[in-house]
Amino acid sequence: DEALINNLRTLSRVLGKLCVITLEKYGSVAYQGNETYAYIGNQLEAIDATGAGDSFLAGFLCSYLKTNDIQSSLKAGSSLAEKVILQLGAY
Repeated sequence: DEALINNLRTLSRVLGKLCVITLEKYGSVAYQGNETYAYIGNQLEAIDATGAGDSFLAGFLCSYLKTNDIQSSLKAGSSLAEKVILQLGAY
């Protein structure tokens, strides 16, 4: 929803907080203050999307806590989510 994304972007600017949004097959976007980061993952045919969001979050957070690099953390989250969607069930 475009209105929700715009509200999160504004919230990030006002509070200076990190907001991360997953956009399913379109990748992910993060806002921190006035900065915008985007990552477009591989266009894969999902077998089962169960657990993809949780996996993205786990991959993003682990990477971000280690590196403090938003762009590479978006990629790490997407990479983990891609592994999950290529198998049946949330393993």
